[in-house]
Amino acid sequence: IERVSEKARWVLDMDGQLQVLLLLAIVIVAVFVVITTGVHIVRPGEIGFLYRRGKFLKHFGPAFVFGTPVISKMYRLNVKTLHILFEHPVSKVRDVGTTLNLKTEMTLDIADPSRVPIRDENLGAEVRRLASDAFEKTVSRMRSEEDRNDPSTIAKELRTSLNEAIERIGLRVAYLKVGEHEDDPPVGKLAGAKIPSWDDLSRTYET
Repeated sequence: IERVSEKARWVLDMDGQLQVLLLLAIVIVAVFVVITTGVHIVRPGEIGFLYRRGKFLKHFGPAFVFGTPVISKMYRLNVKTLHILFEHPVSKVRDVGTTLNLKTEMTLDIADPSRVPIRDENLGAEVRRLASDAFEKTVSRMRSEEDRNDPSTIAKELRTSLNEAIERIGLRVAYLKVGEHEDDPPVGKLAGAKIPSWDDLSRTYET
């Protein structure tokens, strides 16, 4: 009888240990799920867009962001995407019979983060396409040779054309340089995070 009782206690002890191990495994899995799906890291040089169940909530600069586990997701935009450099943007416009060759730099700002198609994997290519189309549109508007050779006039018109093109995806022009002319009017806080100047960005990516 004593041996039977000892065996029964041993079985009960094993059951208790298995329950503890099972509980511990559940806790570990739960913590892992919370950390991997609820804690989001937005690194320097990135802008984070927090979504919950497919709905935009807020955008962030570099930070640790806590979202609702499982149902929240952070999409990240490298600020390099918002800096566009055309070394030799050659524009040929048939109806005015001209060809321009001007180095153009631009930095875009986030005007409406809820409209930025951050989930589009081709966002960077789309931004460059819109910028290129805006340059073509700008030149096509200019009829006089004097305007087509004036970087300040081109910059002014390009800002208008570009803002019209990128407004639908929640962006706006923050900085623009055409040739040696810098068109840089004051804007609001850039993208919820500090976007470096083109020179700063170039140095960052060269190192």
